[in-house]
Amino acid sequence: MSAACWEEPWGLPGGFAKRVLVTGGAGFIASHMIVSLVEDYPNYMIINLDKLDYCASLKNLETISNKQNYKFIQFPVVITRSSNVYGPHQYPEKVIPKFISLLQHNRKCCIHGSGLQTRNFLYATDVVEAFLTVLKKGKPGEIYNIGTNFEMSVVQLAKELIQLIKETNSESEMENWVDYVNDRPTNDMRYPMKSEKIHGLGWRPKVPWKEGIKKTIEWYRENFHNWKNVEKALEPFPV
Repeated sequence: MSAACWEEPWGLPGGFAKRVLVTGGAGFIASHMIVSLVEDYPNYMIINLDKLDYCASLKNLETISNKQNYKFIQFPVVITRSSNVYGPHQYPEKVIPKFISLLQHNRKCCIHGSGLQTRNFLYATDVVEAFLTVLKKGKPGEIYNIGTNFEMSVVQLAKELIQLIKETNSESEMENWVDYVNDRPTNDMRYPMKSEKIHGLGWRPKVPWKEGIKKTIEWYRENFHNWKNVEKALEPFPV
């Protein structure tokens, strides 16, 4: 359950002073909350947003279902899960913007463990297109994986960024820009996903890696200081 409340300075139809949005309101605790709000605050409009999962029942709210200050909206849920996303605007605690920012500040890429863990990377605009595709064509109740076949290890990623940013010519030069640190307590070796379902809606990634990473490098060169105290994100294990 979650709840949000906001005042209406110009008033609402029916003269309500505030709107209160409760999510999951047909469930156990939230149904008690909604009944109390509707009965005790007749000048508040109480909106119940619920997808009506297995543990929810509108019978929990029968006593107030016809009240003027209560409204139920069934929430048509669609779930998406994506591969690792990169591109401009990402806070540099994640591996791609972190490595880019470290190198642009003449610091070494800090690699957790062996660096042999592999990740699938999607450019941000491709993920936006996937969301819009699901919004237009997806079916409520379905789960859509937003994946890509493009995969590379963390150490491969570091070496490619070193070559692009530092213009190194040899393996030994690249090694000068790498620092291996302790691995994270949990660090999956890889987690690819099948995306046939969203392919069936007509979506596929469009931005090639070389194009996406070039745009990303250029953006961080000019916008690294968009965040306060951003240098903290460049530590091997940011707090």
